[in-house]
Amino acid sequence: MLAAGCFSDADFSVKSSAGFTPLSELSVSVVGVFKDGMMSSEAWDGLSAQLSPALHAQSCDVAYGDAHMKKVLPLAQAMEEYTRDNGITDDLFALLAPAATGDVVLMITVAGHAQKPTSARDVLPSPLFRSPNASPTPAPIRGSLTPAPRGSRAEKKSRGGLEMSASFFSRKTGHGVALVSMLYTGTNEEEGIALFAKKLSAFVPSATCVPWKPDTEAMPAPDQIRGLGSRAPASF
Repeated sequence: MLAAGCFSDADFSVKSSAGFTPLSELSVSVVGVFKDGMMSSEAWDGLSAQLSPALHAQSCDVAYGDAHMKKVLPLAQAMEEYTRDNGITDDLFALLAPAATGDVVLMITVAGHAQKPTSARDVLPSPLFRSPNASPTPAPIRGSLTPAPRGSRAEKKSRGGLEMSASFFSRKTGHGVALVSMLYTGTNEEEGIALFAKKLSAFVPSATCVPWKPDTEAMPAPDQIRGLGSRAPASF
């Protein structure tokens, strides 16, 4: 399935595999945030308040966060190195999946920023700014999970903007099953985050984030991640 839409200053793209049913009840294990080409635990700290409610939680547990990664710094370093060189891949998802408790594993990517306002009028908040759901924009995922370039997106991207995406990996099939992405070219970053969170919530309305296994149980060893080498990008 492929769907696209444009609302105000936000341009959305939604892709999912034929067997994926986002409207059904879904448990989600959140890996964390891939920001500007590398993993970032700090980025999730800033996004949790907006994105967690979209997954019916006050604060989702994330694998790449202080609660887990401070206990296994070598693993965190290996993930950072691998994603910096290879992006987000099915092979990486597959290594993390045994430590997840959800039906799917979710990675958020973020890149860029909202454009700086050029006049006082530009800083006036939109009604959407008051939306309870919000989230920043993601760094593009490499490969077929990345929205295909379109004229309007290419034109907007040339002016800069905030990009954000959510990629879903099925533990059952061992492959990526969906991608929700947004390019926001407005001047209010909080509005862009809110729009993305609203879109994510609408795409998986019955999804709930669930914890990872405790004490990094079943997490891969750093050498396993480094041993992946250069692999195919996430796809479905």
